[in-house]
Order: sequence, then C-alpha cells, then structure tokens
Amino acid sequence: MKKNIAMLLCFFLLLIPIHSYAANHPPKNEPLSITTENVTAFADDYFSEAMEKNHVPGAVIIVVKDNEVIYEKGFGYANLESNTEVDPKQSLFRIGSVTKLFTATAIMQLVEQGLVDVEQDVNSYLTNFQVDTGAYSTIKIKHLLTHTPGFDERIVGMAARDYQERGSLEEYLKNNQPQVLREPGKYVQYSNYGMGLLGLVIEEVSGLSYEDYIQQNILGPLGMNNTHVLMNVAAEEQLAHEYAFLGDQYHPLPLYDFYFPPAGSMISTAEDMAAFLLFHLNNGTWNNTTVLQPQTIAIMHERQFSQHPQVQGFGYGFFERLSHSHRFLEHGGNTGGTNSFFMLDKEQNVGVFISNNSTSGALMTYSFIPEFIDNFYPTTSSVAQLEANDHKVSSKEESLERYTGTYYTNRNSQEDISKLPVLLMANIHIQNQDNQALLLNSFGEEYTYVQKEPLVFVHPETSQTLAFEEDEKGNITHLFFSDSFVYEKKAWYQEPLFHLILLVLLALIAILTGIVHLFQLSRRILARKKNENRIEQKVEPALPWYSDPRQIHQLLCWSVILYLIVFLIGVSQIQQTVDIFFVLPTLMKIALLMPFLPAFIVLLQGISLVRAWISGSESLMIRFYYTGVCALSLCVILILRYYNFTGL
Repeated sequence: MKKNIAMLLCFFLLLIPIHSYAANHPPKNEPLSITTENVTAFADDYFSEAMEKNHVPGAVIIVVKDNEVIYEKGFGYANLESNTEVDPKQSLFRIGSVTKLFTATAIMQLVEQGLVDVEQDVNSYLTNFQVDTGAYSTIKIKHLLTHTPGFDERIVGMAARDYQERGSLEEYLKNNQPQVLREPGKYVQYSNYGMGLLGLVIEEVSGLSYEDYIQQNILGPLGMNNTHVLMNVAAEEQLAHEYAFLGDQYHPLPLYDFYFPPAGSMISTAEDMAAFLLFHLNNGTWNNTTVLQPQTIAIMHERQFSQHPQVQGFGYGFFERLSHSHRFLEHGGNTGGTNSFFMLDKEQNVGVFISNNSTSGALMTYSFIPEFIDNFYPTTSSVAQLEANDHKVSSKEESLERYTGTYYTNRNSQEDISKLPVLLMANIHIQNQDNQALLLNSFGEEYTYVQKEPLVFVHPETSQTLAFEEDEKGNITHLFFSDSFVYEKKAWYQEPLFHLILLVLLALIAILTGIVHLFQLSRRILARKKNENRIEQKVEPALPWYSDPRQIHQLLCWSVILYLIVFLIGVSQIQQTVDIFFVLPTLMKIALLMPFLPAFIVLLQGISLVRAWISGSESLMIRFYYTGVCALSLCVILILRYYNFTGL
C-alpha cells in the first residue's frame, strides 16, 4: 500500500507546474561565458550529483550556441535490463509536452499559407463534431496556442496501456470533450485537449494525418531522421526505457501512449532536437530549408498572452521565462517516466535540450535550467541595483492582510479524481510580514516580496513579480506567479487540510462505532445462550430500523467502513505511477459509486432525528451526538463530491 501511494504522489508531482519555483535565486556577480569547456564542467558536475540524488538511471543533454553544438553527452543507462548506455545520437527519449512546440509550429505554417486564422473559431475547421462552449464565447485558434480556451483538465483515461491500442485522434476528441469552465482568453489553464484539437485542425486543413504532416513538413526538412511522431516498433528498439525508483530498486513502466499525440507523443534523440533548437534560433531556417518565414516565427516567439503585464506569459506554444535580465522561451515535457526540457535564448543564440528516464527525475530536469541560468546569466550588482530602483514603491497599501491565504493552481480537474493530489501539492501560501512585505512559501521554499504598487509585488534580488487580481469588492481572487500559471485563492472551508481533518474524524468515529457494535453483538449472542431456558419477559416493541436513530447511526458507520475498505483496495490495484492515465480499476469504480449509499442513510437519519427532536425520545446528549455525526457525514459526502470521488 505504501508503495502504491508513493508512486501516485510521484506521478502527481509531474502534473503540476514546478519549473519556475527554483527561478528565484539571488543573482551572482561573475558570469561564466557559454563555452564548451565551461558548459562541460558545469553539466558533468550537475548530472553526476543530481542523477544519484534523484535516482535517475539515464539522462541526456545537448547545448547549441551560434549555430553549433558545443556540448552533448549521455549519462547512465537507457535500458537497465540490457545495460545499454545513453547515446545522444541514438537513444530515443519521449519528449512529452515538448511535442506541443511541433504542433504549434505546424499551425503557424498553415497560418503563413492562409489556411488557418488564429482569430477564427476552432469549430470552423472541424467537420464531424463541434466544441460545446456552453454559455461562453467561441474558442479561437489563438486560445488553444496560449492555453486559454477555458477547458477543464482530464487525466484519467487519457492514454492507452499499449501504444498499439491507440485509436484515432478525432474519435477520442469527439467522445472525451471536457467542460469549458471559464471564458476563453481570460485565464491560463494548461490544456492537453486543446493541443489535441490543434492537431485535428492540422489534419482537417492539410488532408494529411498529423503524423504524416509533421514528418513531411517539419522533421524531413530539418533532417530529424531519428525522430518519431508516434510510438512504433522501430522506435521501441532504440527507446530509453522509463523507470520508477521505489524500494531501493528500479521498476520498469509500461509502454503506453496518449490518445492525443499532438500534445505529447513524440520520441526523439538529443541530436535531432538540436536541429529543432537551431531552426527556432535561426528564425525558421535550418538544414538549408526554410520551414517558417522570419516574420511568422517572430509572431510565434512574441508574447501573445499574459495574465498581467509584469509577469511572464506565453508565445504561441512557448512559455516565457523572465530571469536575470533575459527573456527565455521554453517548454517542459513529462510522460510519467520521462522528463524533458527545451529552452531558447534568442538574444545570445543559445539552446538547451535535456531529458531523463525516471519518475523521480522531474525535479532534476526542472532545476537544471535555473542552475544553468544562474551560472551563465548572472545579473551583475549594478544591473540588480538598477532593477531594484525600477521597483520602488509607487503607492503602498497600509495593510497587506487581504493578500494572505492559500492559493491553488487552477490546473485541477472538475471531472476526475486527480483533483485531490494536485490541490494537496500545488499550492502557494502567502503571509503578511508586518505590512512591510509578503512571504511566499511553496514546496518548502520561502521568498520575500515587497510591494511595488497595489496588486503588484516584486522580489528585491531577482526582480521577479507577483501580481494579484481583485473582484469588484476589493477581495483578492487570483495570484499570477512567475510560472505563467494561475492560482485561485480559496476560503478556509475549501482548504484540503480542513477536509482531511473531517474525513479522518468521520473515519475514526465509524471505526470506533463498528468496534463497539461488534462487542455489543457478541455480548448479546452470549447472553441469549445463557437465557435460552429462562421465561422470556415481555419487552416493548422496538422501533423499525429506518426510524431508530441508533440503528441508522450504526448502519451509517458500517457504510463508511465498507467504503474505506473498497477504496483502499482500489488504490492498491494502481500498481504504477502511470496507471492513473488509463481506465480506473474495477474496485475504484465501485468505490466512486459507494458514497450514494451513505448519502441515502444520512437522509434517513435526518428524518429520524427530526422526529427524535420533536418527540424527545432520546437523551439530549444522544440527540446532539447523532445530529453532529449526521452533519459531519453530510459534509464528508460533499467533500467527496468536491474532489470528484462520487460517480463515474
């Protein structure tokens, strides 16, 4: 059981945006030049230490500068079973969501040809089904490119356990359409489904399959001959196997694939990814071929959306990173067992691609980029002072109390059970420091931000910005952080910790009641055996069970115990971190239906307690106790509903 829970936690760590938390490092004063010698010394030290610390069997890196590969190296093993070492030229790594950059590039090719308009409704390109936005406005192509369509997140069931079982892209998108939760174009919520839709647009407009289009129009022209759009037998032979490190050993992960390849299914070598880096660094031309015109790729690289002018945002497909007086373009990719990262610095003509093959390697991958920037892009003291002067307070609020609280990423599902672990981990705590500054705590690290103006705070050493949004009453509703994502402020009664306390309390009451009930039953059985030969005394007829608060209370507690047993067994059937990508185990499905039983019993108890309070048939203490447990049970049922643990 501990193994399964640990594996689930590792998986959910991959779902949340973590790449910019490490970016708030104080600047250094002496930058290193980006040369083969310096990068080799830095990367060799970093990978040798980080791989051991994070239990990563294999990793790869390639760095390009000024149209040349200045460093490439494989570390460790691509396949532990065959002792195959990582080779940057031959070892294939699943690049996960870095695939989205290829999809965005393909869309921009079609924009350049006049076949797609970023301002156009996506439904105008779909022939066999339409996206239902409900009461909201239409979803435009540009919303899909900037992760602002407003779609809910679906994790469960988004992958086939065997890549050969993957069906058509169109059928999956048609039959698994998520809800639209917010107005398109208003808030970022990272969307795999949205990028899948762009892949379908490519198919509809070009008349080619997504795979054939990418191969013919991007991979072929760039000479990326060792890259595969979809998993296949040939790719499987060169693939860096994925592992989870648990119990002091590596466990191989299944070779699954996503139902929406345009969002995360490509496989490539580090050397091939260098060609894609150089293509973007050279304004759309590489390998003597122009894949995108300079003006088109410039639009793709420009900021196209941001939640606030002073926080980083998105290009078309790319995340921004604003750090150390530079603007970087980047995208990460996680498949559950492979962790990749792609970064561009167009100003200095530098590109980096890295990848590793372990679930526990996510933090290693995402901490590499901030470390790389710290070593090769330090902000000098004079520049840091100039930036600090730019952030002098223009108008300071007397009290900062309204900003305090806990903020949770809006990238959590309203439809499946992935919501709870994401909310438990992906949160930011804000504290008021004597109305002089805000203290931000996330993933155990603390940073101090001083106010620049109402709703805007800045880190004095790195100049990174926190921006807030308020409603018409002046209440803070959202936080926009340096990772380009959106965090929503929750009230105290929405806190997962508060919910957990209620869940544990009800579980303890149910278990103790069950134990007492079993003890009482055993005593009654023994008493009946002793009294078998005695003359039975006349007793008052008991209330029917459905009208007796005592019996209903016992029944309620047993239903809770039964739910806990089925739920925990269901969790134990999730054997690998990536199993949550597939359909849920049968017992987990049963567990999702079981809350309807205690809900019905709570209704009966409510009716019986009304009668008890009117008639005074029970003692005052007993009535308060049963009423409290009934109310607690109702709260827990609502909590289960909030976290999508009721219904399939």
